[in-house]
Amino acid sequence: MVEQPIATGSPSMRIASARETIAEPDDVTTVTSSPRPHGKALTVSEFGNKCESLIKSKRTWEKKTAQDVRVVVETFVGILAEHGVSDASEIEQFHVGRLREHFDEIPARYGQSARMRQLSPRQLRDAASKLVDVAKQRNQPPPQIGLGVNTIRKHLGNLAEFFRYLRGQGYALRELTLEGLRS
Repeated sequence: MVEQPIATGSPSMRIASARETIAEPDDVTTVTSSPRPHGKALTVSEFGNKCESLIKSKRTWEKKTAQDVRVVVETFVGILAEHGVSDASEIEQFHVGRLREHFDEIPARYGQSARMRQLSPRQLRDAASKLVDVAKQRNQPPPQIGLGVNTIRKHLGNLAEFFRYLRGQGYALRELTLEGLRS
């Protein structure tokens, strides 16, 4: 079994699993993951190349669709890096959930800003928080935070297509569900 540290947001938490772990105030709880899925190993650092291979195989995709797929794969790679995931076989449902939460915590129109498009997922969430703080300090209306439902559905659908492609190529990746995440 593989153990991963997960940020909990609470000073201490007790988790009962195969072995009990108590997180101290460092905000980390250990979660025991399921066994490694079958298939070839694929490092997360290779996701960009695999994304380009998927795009190349989809000859009928418009450039906008291809760019949307790149964006969600790059964003997911950033989320995985935040959680220390280096191999596709280590991806858990938890990580897909963190991506979905990320979509709720970023500026709604970040894609229209060249500067914001260059930020890592964590930096983008921090920038959103700062925008909210500045608006409060200036007694201005709060900025729009969180992507629209249709944009989230599109991103999750594109991620699902990427996952299908990886599994179809024989890479070790768990069956992950997007059920309950699209709304």
